[in-house]
Amino acid sequence: MRRRGGDPDIGLKLPALLAGAGVTIGGVGVTHPADLAGDVKLFSALSMEAIADAIVAESLATRDQVDQLIAALHENARDATSFASDARAIQVWGRLAS
Repeated sequence: MRRRGGDPDIGLKLPALLAGAGVTIGGVGVTHPADLAGDVKLFSALSMEAIADAIVAESLATRDQVDQLIAALHENARDATSFASDARAIQVWGRLAS
């Protein structure tokens, strides 16, 4: 992520970044969605689809390996008995100062 300009720690920095941009922070929270059904089960498959080209470009896996993983993640999402969870997400909300 860093090699491609991303910041994997951005969530921890959000309150300070938003406050520095003039937002009055109303609250901060952490969510960790998990379920046996629903959209949370698709998150991993859709995320892998979105970053597939970067994974191959960085030589982390072959296209065939990525495609196999995506298929397995979709299969898991369809399985009513399997459990899935997303990554922790930092939430910050507030209001722009007028």
